[in-house]
Amino acid sequence: MLSSALFVLVGLSAQSAFRGLTSTSLLRALADTLVVTAVVIGMRWVWTYTTPYLIRLVDRRPAQRLRRIGARQRTVSAVAGFRGAVSLAAVLAVPHTIGSGTPFPDRDLIVLITCGVIVLTLLQALVLPAVVRFARLPVDTSVAEELHLAEVFTLDAAIEAIDSTAAELGSGDLVVKRVRHELDKQRTLLAASGSDGDPVVQHDDQYTSLLLAIIARRREALLELRDEQRIDDIVLRRVQARLDIEEVRISRADPVVE
Repeated sequence: MLSSALFVLVGLSAQSAFRGLTSTSLLRALADTLVVTAVVIGMRWVWTYTTPYLIRLVDRRPAQRLRRIGARQRTVSAVAGFRGAVSLAAVLAVPHTIGSGTPFPDRDLIVLITCGVIVLTLLQALVLPAVVRFARLPVDTSVAEELHLAEVFTLDAAIEAIDSTAAELGSGDLVVKRVRHELDKQRTLLAASGSDGDPVVQHDDQYTSLLLAIIARRREALLELRDEQRIDDIVLRRVQARLDIEEVRISRADPVVE
């Protein structure tokens, strides 16, 4: 909604300034817009390719070195420097008149140039996919590593808490044994993750594939019952919802990592 409102304001401000342009000619205003846009984009490129090297001269800490990225990768930041809400808010804050009611000098030109810079810098998005390919950004493995850490840590905590939690709930020995077996199985699978040739991983893949295929067969059988009018649509949707939950629980696909 904010983005939509921003473009509406840009359109209203630009057409108003365009129609009310009196301080200079339209051709001169367009030329000024191109010059200012070139200066804005050029300054971002200069900033992107000078300040990192100045920081490296001043800050030589190992932690700072870990945050460094190559010149090729910085092209993405340079091209992605779009103007927008801040620029528009600043120019709309320029008053229409000054102290004695005199019109603010060249306000129409300032608004027109600002709106033009916003539009032209947004057009950089057209070349952004090519720039990203050129940058050859490294694969971000931090999310997968943190997910693995979180799963291992929480499973270890759960395994340690089985006995005390079972005592609080009054769970029977067979229940405790079953839960411990499930958690140990998950922990073993996590320990073997990352190795496709590991027998544990292969077994889990086959196990998951079989369960998902069985769920698909259950869906087909459920539709057969509905088509034969032995159950109604309400029951159909309820059972389908349970099957959906079971499918998500069983599936190893992680949408965050993908």
